[in-house]
Amino acid sequence: MKRSSFLIVLVVSALLVATALSASAPRAAAATIAQFGPVGPKTIAVDGDSSDWTGAVPTSNTGVTDAAEFIWNDTAGDDTGDGDYTYPKSPDLNRTGLFDLVEVRITADGSYLYVLIKVANLSNTWSGSDGFSTIAAALLIDTTQDGSGMLSARPNVEVAAGSGWEYWAKIGQTGWHPENAKIFDTTGHWAPIQNRANPAFNSVEVSIPLAFIGKDGTLVDGATWRFMLLLGSFDGGGPNGFRDVLGPPWGADWQFGGGSDSPYDPQAIDIAFAATPAGQEAELASYNVATQTYATISSYADVTFGTLGFVADTTPPTISGVTVTPTFNSARIEWATDEIASTMVLWGVNFDNPPVSRDEFVTAHSVTLSNLQPLTTYYYRILSADIAQNWAVSDIGSFTTPAAPPSNIAAWVGNTFTWLDATGDDVGDGDYAYPMTNLVDWFGRADLTWINMT
Repeated sequence: MKRSSFLIVLVVSALLVATALSASAPRAAAATIAQFGPVGPKTIAVDGDSSDWTGAVPTSNTGVTDAAEFIWNDTAGDDTGDGDYTYPKSPDLNRTGLFDLVEVRITADGSYLYVLIKVANLSNTWSGSDGFSTIAAALLIDTTQDGSGMLSARPNVEVAAGSGWEYWAKIGQTGWHPENAKIFDTTGHWAPIQNRANPAFNSVEVSIPLAFIGKDGTLVDGATWRFMLLLGSFDGGGPNGFRDVLGPPWGADWQFGGGSDSPYDPQAIDIAFAATPAGQEAELASYNVATQTYATISSYADVTFGTLGFVADTTPPTISGVTVTPTFNSARIEWATDEIASTMVLWGVNFDNPPVSRDEFVTAHSVTLSNLQPLTTYYYRILSADIAQNWAVSDIGSFTTPAAPPSNIAAWVGNTFTWLDATGDDVGDGDYAYPMTNLVDWFGRADLTWINMT
């Protein structure tokens, strides 16, 4: 099927902003406006190999349209935050160019928004399975430009009035932080994104499902969305999953230096779409410790989409294969869905217990209900929502817990002493529950059943 053309119009804007501290002199950024297009739809294999992005790179701090892509060439060597930041001293992080954003590309097809992020010198020091481990980025998406949306943003900044975001994506190694490799809306709903890197190309490729952004009737085909991109360092224990900035100019082993040593230091080391390096520094220096205000980011890219062929997903997932495995004091409920979906169970003797849910999007689902009573009938209902928030709801099911096992029994059989332990009593002091993770199936792993000694 022939695809229609895909138009991107980019507006690069940097506002005049004040400095971080009242004692500092203000620094100005000259605003520029540029338009790019048209570009056509393009599908990207998200594997970290940037060779399928074929457009020519423009001169520094400019953008072009080429080979169905918008391409932004960021100034090299401006990975200094507000102008004074220094890299951490640890050899894992003190790698010249690791946090220096040099290129951003955007394209899309009818299913995904694609983003390419290039840094000057990418590494995978901690062997992340996505191909990168030390960098992290926040991509803010304003789908309305009507002054609504959220102003507070990762990493430790705010966005200019009129550019409030409706969606934001955290680009980072999957699973290493609760926000990594996810896109969020303003209500906290989220969907998984795919990000893959390849240090050989210094590239991180990202695909974001348009079904999530279009779930509330958000216009996709023909729409104009505003993008902001901020690059920092991943830190699983740091604020918002980004590495912190300290006051001393030399920093520390695991933190950047050159900040104000306050809660208002931006954790962004480089940003995209600033008109000039001085403009970037001015934006990141616009926080004020005395007035307790965060830096205001005003550099953005406005992208207008042509007809992508996007079709909103209105079909809920299908629930199948429901099984229940009860013990006298617990029950495990399992089911499958035909697409990745959330996991939730409503339950109780009269549906009067809090719902049990897991923060995941999977096709194989399971929950464990704990602290049940023997010889009691419980009712349950399964709920699973896909990334477009289409909810599937099962019929009401029921199960009855068996009687509690007899008291623990010991016996000699020949020369063997056997201890038969009660099953289903793997609840510690009565309230313990297994970890809620889909990485390991913990059910029953700590339930002692018998011991033989001879």
